Amino acid sequence: VHHETNLLVYKVSMSHYTASADETDSTPNITASGTKPTVGRTIAVSADLYPHLKGRKVWIEGLGVFTVED
Repeated sequence: VHHETNLLVYKVSMSHYTASADETDSTPNITASGTKPTVGRTIAVSADLYPHLKGRKVWIEGLGVFTVED
């Protein structure tokens, strides 16, 4: 049985930041989606992509599956 998926594959650049006040805004423990950032689950994308990817699952090779929450 073949199941259709909405799988998109992109090769992108990636960087990181922490949820500390000096690297975020005045609410470092709340993501743009209103969740608490969690190691192993939460990722952020650029502001122009966030509206399109909010809540989507993203697989990062060598790291696993994460959720766009910021």
